Amino acid sequence: MGMVDVKIAVGKRIYSIQCEEENQERLNMLANRLNRKINEMSFQMKNIDEQTILVMHSLMIMDDLDAMVTEKSENESEGDYDLSTELEALYDRVKKIKKTLEDN
Repeated sequence: MGMVDVKIAVGKRIYSIQCEEENQERLNMLANRLNRKINEMSFQMKNIDEQTILVMHSLMIMDDLDAMVTEKSENESEGDYDLSTELEALYDRVKKIKKTLEDN
């Protein structure tokens, strides 16, 4: 399967994101969840610009992820789990998403 362009709405903007065709439905579902959360935060924090809200939400996601990774790490036996490798992979994914958003 090939790449497809998917239009997603986040806050007041429309983004064109490329993904594998088989990932299109998941991307739309994630984008809808993100859009709902950003709209909720925008409603609660009317005096804060959308870019700041996006950064705040990203930090909240990273905090949740860090807590899950820490919990998983504590539950895994020593040597079976490499936290730094997972965090580097996650960082690479976040950089790709950031670049895609900046390009739009």
